[in-house]
Amino acid sequence: MVRKTGKSHLPVIAALLFVLTGFASQSEAGVNVNVGEGGVNVDLGGEGVNVNVEPRNGERIYTLQRRIDDGRISGRLPQTEGRDFQTRLDSIRSDYMRMTDEGRYATHEERADISRRLDSLETDLNRFR
Repeated sequence: MVRKTGKSHLPVIAALLFVLTGFASQSEAGVNVNVGEGGVNVDLGGEGVNVNVEPRNGERIYTLQRRIDDGRISGRLPQTEGRDFQTRLDSIRSDYMRMTDEGRYATHEERADISRRLDSLETDLNRFR
């Protein structure tokens, strides 16, 4: 469900997904994103858009990206494992973006597959805490 004012909401949703999944920062995407209990509010240069998205997997991708980045920077994550984890997360992110392309909702099976892959990556990443 999308409530919007103004023009097409597809560019806004695409920008939002890039921000939520870590492909772009808010400034790079040209949006200001606020996530709350009522959904997501996107401000695109004064044009407000409220978007209901499937935040769980998107948030997990974002969180795991930060953990991989932090582990690499701090040295807790060896270089080889860091590359492997990043490659796995990039693959998951790519599949997630394809599944949610053009505002469509992923099927239950697609969401479960992404969630299972994120669980596996998170378990492996936890070994380097």
